[in-house]
Amino acid sequence: MNTEEFLNITSSSIVLLIIEALALFIILKLIRKFLPLLPKKEKFRKLLRKHTQIFEIIAWVLFLIHVINKLNNKHLVTQIIIISLLAAAILYFLWFYFRDYINGLIFRTNYNIYLDDYITVNNVSGRVKSFKNKYIELESKNGDIFYVNYSNLMKGVISRRADTEQSSVFSFSIKIFSENYSVNKISEIKKYLLTFPSVSTNKAPVIKVANNTDKHIELNISFVSLDEERNDIVMEAVRDKFNEV
Repeated sequence: MNTEEFLNITSSSIVLLIIEALALFIILKLIRKFLPLLPKKEKFRKLLRKHTQIFEIIAWVLFLIHVINKLNNKHLVTQIIIISLLAAAILYFLWFYFRDYINGLIFRTNYNIYLDDYITVNNVSGRVKSFKNKYIELESKNGDIFYVNYSNLMKGVISRRADTEQSSVFSFSIKIFSENYSVNKISEIKKYLLTFPSVSTNKAPVIKVANNTDKHIELNISFVSLDEERNDIVMEAVRDKFNEV
């Protein structure tokens, strides 16, 4: 067999394998979408949805064996390229399936989040109801249940807060000179308040004008307190920094 014939045969084999790979990919996509809809019982549907990815991994492993047999007598470089690509695809599917288990272990080891804690992640807020192998279960104030995968938890920003039903609103007032009153001043006071751990970040502090004269303005400040014993400390600190009269 001359070089040209060999290249033609090898090229044909690669094209055929690519077509077979695309066909397998489409078939697996259809199976993932429609197979769980076949059983009448929801229990079996959930089981199929849960284990469809394992079936996909097995299918790609079998296809890899098929590729190895197909190229057994062909060029070594071609074998290495095809096998490497398929091995990479199989590793990706393995990571895709097991990533939530791995991220779950990392999350529970490195984050001090416990049952009944109230957290916000990716704009979803709720009480931690349970830790599953692949996701965390959150219950909102309205009783809605959210399932957040650990992989999404690790990508998002998590904030931990106390239950606002067990917290209280604390109010006090300060006075500033009228010429110093501005939007920037209000923003500065709010930012300073949020530096205290006992001030809830779930609901922003509220600052309103309580009294306005030519010389000074009295501001009423209120915030959701997570620790009532520290309210006086927060108040004194704010007054020391911003009170001008």
